Amino acid sequence: MGSIADPLLLIERVITNADGTMTYNRLATEDDDKQNPGGADLPTLSDDPSFRLDVPEDGTYRIRLRDRYGDTRGDPRLSYRLSVRPPKADFSLVVFDAFPSADGKAPATSGAVSLRKGASYELNVYAYRRDGHADAIQLMAENLPAGITCRPSVIGPGQTTAKLVLTAAIDAAEQLAPIQIVGQSGSAESPVKHAAQVATLVHDPINGLPRTARLTESLVAGVMKDEQPFTIVVDAMNAEFSQDQQLLVPVRIEKRNGFDGKVDLSFYGIPGEVDAPNVAIEPGQTRIVARIYFKENAPPSTSTILVQGTAAVPYRRNPWQSDRAKVKVTEAEATVAAQQSAVATVDAGLKDAQQKVVTLTEQVKTITAELATYATQQQKLRDDFSKAVAEQQTSIEALVAVQAKLATVNATVNSSVDEINVAILAVKDASAAADEVAKKLDTLNIAAAELAKQVVATKELEATKAKEKTVAETEVVNKTKDVETSQAALTVAQKAVETATQSKAAADEVLKKAEEASKPNNVNVRVISEPLVIKIHAAPAKLTAAVPDAGAIKRGASVPVKVTIARKNNFAANLKLTLVLPEGVTGLTADAVDVAADQTEGTLAITAAADATVGDLANIVIRATGDFNGRMASTDVPVALKVVE
Repeated sequence: MGSIADPLLLIERVITNADGTMTYNRLATEDDDKQNPGGADLPTLSDDPSFRLDVPEDGTYRIRLRDRYGDTRGDPRLSYRLSVRPPKADFSLVVFDAFPSADGKAPATSGAVSLRKGASYELNVYAYRRDGHADAIQLMAENLPAGITCRPSVIGPGQTTAKLVLTAAIDAAEQLAPIQIVGQSGSAESPVKHAAQVATLVHDPINGLPRTARLTESLVAGVMKDEQPFTIVVDAMNAEFSQDQQLLVPVRIEKRNGFDGKVDLSFYGIPGEVDAPNVAIEPGQTRIVARIYFKENAPPSTSTILVQGTAAVPYRRNPWQSDRAKVKVTEAEATVAAQQSAVATVDAGLKDAQQKVVTLTEQVKTITAELATYATQQQKLRDDFSKAVAEQQTSIEALVAVQAKLATVNATVNSSVDEINVAILAVKDASAAADEVAKKLDTLNIAAAELAKQVVATKELEATKAKEKTVAETEVVNKTKDVETSQAALTVAQKAVETATQSKAAADEVLKKAEEASKPNNVNVRVISEPLVIKIHAAPAKLTAAVPDAGAIKRGASVPVKVTIARKNNFAANLKLTLVLPEGVTGLTADAVDVAADQTEGTLAITAAADATVGDLANIVIRATGDFNGRMASTDVPVALKVVE
């Protein structure tokens, strides 16, 4: 309602006196609600009082409701709502969505229901009983996803709290799922069933102030990725026991991921007057039998008992962070390698382009030199031909001249023989010179013809080489551009390598920190089993055993053990005496002995076989069983036996 009032409830009987005046007999003064099953762990105390009035007799009764501080304050916000109704026994449930402490001793704190694979998680369930409700309340979980189970539990008659345990299978999938806790009470014909509300904390104790709790909308259970290093396995069993009775509980440990340390075991939730010694499973072992003994004065009750184990385990915090970091390093290494390969490829392309530029440049130079050589040769041929033609012309002119002179000499009558001979000789010399020139001219003609061929070939070669030169020059330009592009790509690739190398260095640093953070450290871990719901009944009798020779018994011999029976709690039926041996003890036998209802003694003959287990034998009991109010009830008396050779 949001009211700031602190109501004070007063119940009074109105008495009308003979003179008509009225007096008021106060029957009750109620201030705050007294139900607080969560105690300091989950305080739910309220300022709102409630009271059940058992009317002593017919009459007029007055209800007074006032603000406790009404004498010093008044405010329209001090509003009340009063409910008056016939009593109806009922209950409501609250489940505390909390994270238990590592040792189970410190108060649980707000947290989420997070289960490792193969682990169990305890939930505190509180009952708020109304109007005299005192029946047992069966607790169970509904809407559980695949891979999560929950063994039912019980809030015993008159009790207000019990634990409910969720267990994740070792192959449960990672998941988050809303679940519901329900409680059922009453007879099978008319059961009352309610879903539990979910509570969490607003804050822990602050400056001496208690915790503050609130309701939340839902309860979500999650299965994590990692596995519990070990699991405590306790099989469900008969839950009905009597005072003075022994219960041997086989406890198994399922170890994982290389864990093989010592596990200290103890029972949690044991009621008063019950012995439950701590035990331990040593390295190399996976099983032990724990003992619970419900003593003679153990109060009849229903209790939810857990086996809790503590051990130092090598715990790696978030090992997947290291795995993810390793993947990042691998990716960074691959990126660096790819970028380095790209640099090598680009660098090879650059060198190839540069070499092609050099080669093509040399080719252009060679072609240019060849063309220059051909041009020089052509010019020389032209010059030689022109010279030869000139020489031929001179020789012909000289021949004509001497021939004309000879004709003149021959025509002259008075020419001497010597003049004629000189003229003839001159003609011969001129003719020889002309022949020589003619021969030279022939040679030049041949050379000219060859030159013509060379000119044609040279022109063709010149055209081809000119084309090659043009192509080569173009290729040089293109390859020069390729070189520039490759150089730019090389710069980019080298920068990418630098960036990738920096990324790898960063990934290496992250990996280093992740591996440092996830190094196995021994941490104390508390693991719980699934619950055992134990109901203790009143014992039908008290047994006393008289064992001769301080319990010593030889192999192959027998000893009589007299058992005295003191019946109690109105038990008056027959009893059967039997010898109950713990696991691992063999070779001891005893025939059952019936003790009639009117008898108080029975003798059990215990025989040790030739191969009976030798040594001091613990946890042996003689058990008396009989029908007690329609239930087969048992009660035990421990006997200490020692088998000797």
